[in-house]
Amino acid sequence: MPMLPAHTLRELVAVVFRAAGAEPANAAVVAESLVATDLAGHHSHGVMRVPQYVGAIREGQLKPNAEPRRVMDEGPLGIIDGGWGFGQVAARAAAEFAAEKAHEHGVSCVALRNSNHCGRIGEYTELVAAEGLAAMAFVTGHGRSGLVAPLGGMARQLNTNPVAFTVPGTEGFPVTFDAATCAAAEGKIRIARNRGESVPEGWFIDAEGRPSTDPNDFVGPPPGALLPLGGVSAHKGYALAVLVDLLAGAVTDAGCSGRHTRNGNAMLMVAIDIARFIPLPDFQRHVRGLVEHLQSTPLAPGATEILLPGEPEHRARQEQRERGIEVDEQTWLQMIEAAESVGLTADELEKFLV
Repeated sequence: MPMLPAHTLRELVAVVFRAAGAEPANAAVVAESLVATDLAGHHSHGVMRVPQYVGAIREGQLKPNAEPRRVMDEGPLGIIDGGWGFGQVAARAAAEFAAEKAHEHGVSCVALRNSNHCGRIGEYTELVAAEGLAAMAFVTGHGRSGLVAPLGGMARQLNTNPVAFTVPGTEGFPVTFDAATCAAAEGKIRIARNRGESVPEGWFIDAEGRPSTDPNDFVGPPPGALLPLGGVSAHKGYALAVLVDLLAGAVTDAGCSGRHTRNGNAMLMVAIDIARFIPLPDFQRHVRGLVEHLQSTPLAPGATEILLPGEPEHRARQEQRERGIEVDEQTWLQMIEAAESVGLTADELEKFLV
């Protein structure tokens, strides 16, 4: 499997997107986002998405040079229209708008619509938290029927509907929760399929409604469906998915699952200026106190330590910055195919391996 330093992989991805028609600035933003996601250990939303985005550009679904527009700006509220450009560019604009408004008003709520796939949602809540704010984001598939079966069903009806929450941390990384409201992100099954691996039981059912661990049973044909988050408590994940669909789909007017066939993301982001409620040093004292309290508990059998939300990603970044990012063979071949579809050659990509 190719192993590339993060800076090399960023340049490679940017080259592909520039060849696909993206201006350098947009290509750089998306390349940075995808590689940062791989660095954090979430390969389901990393460079494996390059072929997907290139395909969307070639099909006219993704306008690589569209600039996000602020179409509503009223007090603490705002709406960003992504112009069907890169989701990473649009989501970053929404996060910056939300942070700006929260600093001004103490709290803000910004809707994003007409955007393509945004990638890892925690990236944007972390961007807001870096300014001393708390942030939450709710995301859905812009009205497209998705990949997830509703509780008691066996067909793809809901989107994966991720949520993310971030507050500033005191341990060198933000405290972040970022997860789909289904048992696993669809991209994790794609990664397992690329690597020829099975997945844990409980992630999805096949087309007949039977549990399976073979990623091919999910992809089909006929395709299977992801299960709601929670296992025996899946009613909780299902309820959360429905609420995210309404917040990110109905409130933004992008549409709830099942209304449209176009792929994309819509997002509702909320930002809170912590300092309006409590001085930041006092807030950080509370954070440190909670960390000490959690980590003082006796360890359960088999456990070696207690981590904070966001800490596994922090460690993954440190490790992969040192050793490089491993790209599985199938993803690499798919990237070569995508690059060739926009006029690059395999040799031009292979030189990045030197």
